[in-house]
Amino acid sequence: MTDQLLNQHITDMECLNEHSDFTVQNLFQNSDSVLKSDVDQQLMIKVQFRNPVKISGFRFYGCDAESIPTEVKVFTNRPNIGFGEADDTPATQDLCLDETQCNIGAKKDCIVPVKFVKFQNVNDLQIFVSENGGADVTCLKYLEIFGTMGESSNIADWKPVKG
Repeated sequence: MTDQLLNQHITDMECLNEHSDFTVQNLFQNSDSVLKSDVDQQLMIKVQFRNPVKISGFRFYGCDAESIPTEVKVFTNRPNIGFGEADDTPATQDLCLDETQCNIGAKKDCIVPVKFVKFQNVNDLQIFVSENGGADVTCLKYLEIFGTMGESSNIADWKPVKG
């Protein structure tokens, strides 16, 4: 099975600390609109998928080298997590978006693979941006989530086990 862009399978999204003029909906439109944080560099991006997915990686498109995220904690299936809990809770995976992984040139993008075994059966995804490249606020143009659709099971297909 090959990886695909999972953005079209997102059914709901929310972002804590987003600027009211630059909201999370902009992050998944691949347009000139952007997502910006409001009072500091932190963002808590929450997305819910239509069906369970298996995530293999992310591609972050930043606005510039100073405002692109550099430290990101990713959580799975924790839809009610907030900033305080995200700071104190071990993430499913910590991402360090440094210059060895990121092309902060013309595209200002960063491709980050994840440990695929930790991202199976994901219904909800929480992306906590804790630091950026030094700007007062974080700015993202677009976020791509890659992976495959999870296995869906139909209870009508189950067979009884005699034992």
